[in-house]
Amino acid sequence: MPQLLFTAAVLAVVIAGMLIMMQILGWEQIGTAIRRSIALLALVFLAVWFLKVLVLPIFICSLVWLKGVMLKTLIIVLVAVVALASLRVLTRALVKRSPLHHSRRGE
Repeated sequence: MPQLLFTAAVLAVVIAGMLIMMQILGWEQIGTAIRRSIALLALVFLAVWFLKVLVLPIFICSLVWLKGVMLKTLIIVLVAVVALASLRVLTRALVKRSPLHHSRRGE
């Protein structure tokens, strides 16, 4: 990664030198561009720091909480499915044993 940054910096210096030699840009414009790029880099580093220090711990805590909620929800859904399936089997068994079921069947 440092080699990539170094290569990009060298390329920027070479391009800036070529633009100055061809008189497309002046020293004032290059100075302004350098100041803007330094300010942009500072803002990027500040944003990364902000993300790392403040947002990331909150995000990790939220994910841990969400994992717990999902686990509890899964358990509740599984219990509900098992209860409904058991209730269905129980009602079918009771209907088959009831005297009304036998009398209707004979008709």
